[in-house]
Amino acid sequence: MDKFTYMFWIGVFILLVSHILLFKEMPIHCTISLIGLFFMFIGSKIGREFLGIS
Repeated sequence: MDKFTYMFWIGVFILLVSHILLFKEMPIHCTISLIGLFFMFIGSKIGREFLGIS
């Protein structure tokens, strides 16, 4: 894995943790943001390679 892959995974982890922590305060915002994070992950080249989607 190169440095850009590491940066991608660090970013996904930070977004995931921050939205999970916000879930108690703003559940609707958190749910919409997690769906956006999911689509961002699927739409990225690294995410598609990780999931085996060509």
